[in-house]
Amino acid sequence: MAINLATKFSDKIATAFTHGSYVRAHTNNEYSWTGVKTLQVAAPQTVPMAAYKRTGTNRYGEPQEMQDTVQELTLTVDEGFSLTVDKGNNSEQMGIKNAGRMLRLQLDEQATPNVDKRAFAVVAQQAGKVAGIAKPTKATIVDAVAAAGEYLDESITPDEGRTLFVTPEMYRLIKGSNEFISIGELGKKSVAKGEVGELDGNTVIKVPSKYFPAGVYFYLWHKKAVLEPAKLHDTHLHLDPPGISGHLLEGRNIYDAFVLGILSGSTYVAVDSAKKLGAVTITKSSGAITCDGAGKILYTTDGTDPRYSKTAETYSTALGAINGGTTVKAVAYADGKFPSDLAELVA
Repeated sequence: MAINLATKFSDKIATAFTHGSYVRAHTNNEYSWTGVKTLQVAAPQTVPMAAYKRTGTNRYGEPQEMQDTVQELTLTVDEGFSLTVDKGNNSEQMGIKNAGRMLRLQLDEQATPNVDKRAFAVVAQQAGKVAGIAKPTKATIVDAVAAAGEYLDESITPDEGRTLFVTPEMYRLIKGSNEFISIGELGKKSVAKGEVGELDGNTVIKVPSKYFPAGVYFYLWHKKAVLEPAKLHDTHLHLDPPGISGHLLEGRNIYDAFVLGILSGSTYVAVDSAKKLGAVTITKSSGAITCDGAGKILYTTDGTDPRYSKTAETYSTALGAINGGTTVKAVAYADGKFPSDLAELVA
């Protein structure tokens, strides 16, 4: 006769390692979506300086009304979860599923990573510079990061507030370089989540590769240029709600991520060149806009950047001959690809 041994659940539970947000401390939190779903951000446009005239009227120059460009930011991600911890099941598992701890576990393992992944996905599509490069090696990684820094320098991006986000693979290449300064060498006592050191003056954050879209090698951005707003972060823990003997855990997040168009020159992402769309062609005589492999092309005819402008339109047919003095800008997108560089034609 078989001997049936008694079994029981351990009073210790096994959970995956988790990490707080890698991104939030390195984004701009100056804008509020309280009470709204869409926020319009206006960027005033200055005018060139003119030579002062010592005679006649309008000596300072012909007065021009200050214009502005508007970027429309609409929150699109609305996620929720609902879990139950049945009293009977929990009592037969040594009470291991404490409702409060399970709620915290859900947030740490699912909600927080989703917000970060959304930010990285958006920046990979909206960054001022999406650079298609060969996969960095130990011999090329420092120069690749320096090229990113050069791009930010040309946009007069402050040195303070820049963050370099890298995968563990890229970090392995970086930490062997003479230019890398580790946290220990910096003598920092308190560091941001994931911070491992500095390279070329940039704070380096090591992020698991699963947070990045496939084909991204690293990001460099200034915290003022990237927004990661959370309009609603709501959690509830109900005891014995109707129809359930036990706890009901519920939560909802409304959030998104954006690159501020006026500061797009302070955002750079290095990606696999094979996964980036090629150049966009704008033909003056016909107004045709083309790009091999494009699924969608956005364009403007008022000189604003279609990646961020409220006036951007989706291209469907040739615009016709482009009149002199008109500036057309266009960018192409496709599923599974990184966007093209911005194309510009001044007629």
